[in-house]
Amino acid sequence: MIFFIISVPFLSFSQIDSSSTNFQSTPITIKDPISNIRMGGYFRFLGYIRNFQEMYDLDVPTYYSGEYPQSTTIGIGTGYREPMMMLSISGKANKNVNIGTDLMLNSPFNGTFDNNSVSMYLGTNLYSTINSDYGKFGVHAGGIKWYRQSKLTVWAEEGYLRYSLFERAPYDPLSKEVSERYSKYYDKGSISQDLRFGNVAFQGVTLTGSGIEGPSSSTFSFQSIIGKTQHNIGEIVSFGKDDYCTGLRINNDIGNGSNFALNYFTSITATDSVKNNFRQFSIQSLEYDFKIREVIFSGEFGLGSYKSYKIDEPTFGEALILNVSLPKAGFFDGIDYHMVPIKLQYSRIAPEAVNVNSSFKNTSVVELVHS
Repeated sequence: MIFFIISVPFLSFSQIDSSSTNFQSTPITIKDPISNIRMGGYFRFLGYIRNFQEMYDLDVPTYYSGEYPQSTTIGIGTGYREPMMMLSISGKANKNVNIGTDLMLNSPFNGTFDNNSVSMYLGTNLYSTINSDYGKFGVHAGGIKWYRQSKLTVWAEEGYLRYSLFERAPYDPLSKEVSERYSKYYDKGSISQDLRFGNVAFQGVTLTGSGIEGPSSSTFSFQSIIGKTQHNIGEIVSFGKDDYCTGLRINNDIGNGSNFALNYFTSITATDSVKNNFRQFSIQSLEYDFKIREVIFSGEFGLGSYKSYKIDEPTFGEALILNVSLPKAGFFDGIDYHMVPIKLQYSRIAPEAVNVNSSFKNTSVVELVHS
């Protein structure tokens, strides 16, 4: 077996204003040049040729497509979900405003002949952040953004491909310390290894804000979206019809590790080609996380609804997740204690509460929304 591996990091550079200049007969006309421009990226390529002189027959009819087994195989690509090529450009408009863009290209070697062209993979990402006296604000538009809001509104399953502590895909990253994978698995029951973990693929416009001062020394933050998740596929009836979602989260950090948040998410889809009939589901919830002495209380509860042209009135149902946890060691009423950590969880989602973008999956609900 022969492997061809190419990994080329692009040149990364920055333009920085210098206070010292050489003598010139004419004065410098640029009064306030761009203080910093950065550019970087990478290109990945993996190719392999396998030629077996003696093949071992596999009695698995669905293992191969076409004539099998094949003694000679030519393959290109790593199977990894990151793009083959990415170019990032960022800079500062002034000391308080940052701008940037990411250009990502997919592997041109996948699919049929019609798909074998260099095309945009995750699209073009445009983003900017603004620092002000009122807080830090950001906007993201264009390609895929990995987004999550709360367990009942927008959140992906966290156990996907992370069930075994001792099994690792070849393209999964390694941590700097060996014990890090073990500690993550012990704390959460799963291993978070990249930015997709627990996040939903979203395409559209995202607005964020943080560090906003509130009453009694509290701090507010928010995030909002309008666009499409992977469930707003846009081709159930015809391409280009109305099929989008919106979401909003407002969080209040009152200090001492206590947080309270309001969440809202809704998705609407046209179910005919003339856009007279729609199907819509939404959910609004209250999320909390606080501690009384050594006992930690966290969870979320809210109300979900579903309506379509097939039913006369919209339906409503409750959804809740309640968590109570006690750490393995602590100090309670003047006594140090050591025990097995305990965590109790109670959850209930009514059949009328429909949402296919939460961390809880229901087969009947998914079939309903995709029908």
